Amino acid sequence: MTPLLKNRFSSAAVAQILRVKLSVVLILALCDPFALAATAGQSPENSAALKRIQDLVDHNQIDAAEHQLWDIVTREPENASAIRLLGSIRVMQKRLREAEALFKRSLVLTPNFTAAYRDLGELYAMQGRRDEAKTAFSKAHDVDPGDVKTSLELGSLYRDTGEFQHSIEIIESIPSAQRPPAALPILASDYFALKQPEKVAALALSVRRGATIDPSLVPKFARVLVENGFVDDAEDLLKIASERQKSSTEYLMVLARVQEAQGQLRLAEGTLTRVTRLDPKSFDAYFQAARLASKQNDFKRESALLTSALELRPDDAEALRHLALARMRAGSAAQAVGTARQLYSLQPDDPDAVYLLAAALANQAEWHDARPIAEKLVKLRDDAAAHVVFGMVLLNDGDIEGASQQVERALQQNPGETEAHYYKGVIARQRGDLPGAIKEMEIVVAANPQHVLAQGELGTLSLQIGDLEGARKAFEQTVAVRPDVPENHYQLALAYSRLGLQDKAREQMAEFQKLRKAVDSARAQGSSAGDPPSESKPTAQPH
Repeated sequence: MTPLLKNRFSSAAVAQILRVKLSVVLILALCDPFALAATAGQSPENSAALKRIQDLVDHNQIDAAEHQLWDIVTREPENASAIRLLGSIRVMQKRLREAEALFKRSLVLTPNFTAAYRDLGELYAMQGRRDEAKTAFSKAHDVDPGDVKTSLELGSLYRDTGEFQHSIEIIESIPSAQRPPAALPILASDYFALKQPEKVAALALSVRRGATIDPSLVPKFARVLVENGFVDDAEDLLKIASERQKSSTEYLMVLARVQEAQGQLRLAEGTLTRVTRLDPKSFDAYFQAARLASKQNDFKRESALLTSALELRPDDAEALRHLALARMRAGSAAQAVGTARQLYSLQPDDPDAVYLLAAALANQAEWHDARPIAEKLVKLRDDAAAHVVFGMVLLNDGDIEGASQQVERALQQNPGETEAHYYKGVIARQRGDLPGAIKEMEIVVAANPQHVLAQGELGTLSLQIGDLEGARKAFEQTVAVRPDVPENHYQLALAYSRLGLQDKAREQMAEFQKLRKAVDSARAQGSSAGDPPSESKPTAQPH
């Protein structure tokens, strides 16, 4: 089997699946007769009215539905079904706190209200509050253990939180005659996680038989295969599906994953473009395409794709996290700060969100704002990357000794941390230890020849000690990696001039002047792109 290539976006997959299910589940829940059954004390008139309001919701006439619902809630303030339906409307309006309060109120009025427990569980799942979602679905399951939909959701949550055996037990508690095909991908994930791939083969046969009943079953199952490295098997399954039915967006999304795993990145990009043509509001398509752009180091394209994704889900934390990283890598420091601030406002105590804001502020040289965030970071996250960022902030705040301590702590935790070696070299240079600084920069460029800042430092240090050939090589590398940075051409011109290569020196100086003029013009026009980092302004390199 072809092994699946893991990527840095993989941690987002479960969260995206949970989010996209919500709107469908709400519609199904609103059609559930049990959900709209009259509670104790509900008049027959209002019971019929709730059904009419349901029809309005089904046709997306939310304002009219809410207006009529308020009449019922006013007349019958203890009508649990009406309050629960109002909570569902609040979810559609993205007023999630109100929705949560309404669902809880309906459960106070009717403690065994299964549909309200399910709605509350879906709300928590959408927000990434998985433990609370499990609790809500567990209560729904306790009240009505025979409800298939509740069992599926609970089994899915157990799988997503790593409780694979519990997931299997819940799914298998559904009588085999009633067990829907949708249970098969969940069980497959569980068996893979428990190192029981032989059991997945039997499920695959059922998938082939059930494909005509549930067209979405094949891509869902194929996705599980891809995620667990069985790429060829996933491809074979998709081929069978393509012969029987028209390609859906879900099918194309999984096909793109297969193509990506096979190293056919351009083909995968084309497949995702087909998805966005069929469904311009496909958040997942933009997100997955952004991952492909990142794998090709095309951070500007990654930023553009994530921006499109966030237009569909403005507060998606995972997309904001990757956009902040992409903008830092693309050199758009000011925009990265804005994105990181938005993420921080959503998750002020999340270590990764705090790290990104500290790094983004440091990249933008906003040291005053960066220091309290960096101090908070090292309290939340005691790792090499956190200490590097704090060390850089201290360094630029004039606290060389404090910066040195942070860098040494980073190297104790991870001796191969290149950014720690870089800042150790910067500190050595500031202390006048040129040989020590050169040694650290050589460690960095040996590990990462494309580290522009280290190459620039190495070139400058080489000039200072008279190693003109070493300076030339370092500055040529900086120009090769970042030809858009004026200072890189200026430094290379100096090296060429001292080597007596005057023609080359004039070429580089002319390029420097052209780029500097463009930068000055952009600044005059109020450009928000921000200047690329130069050797005189150390910046954080995102991890």
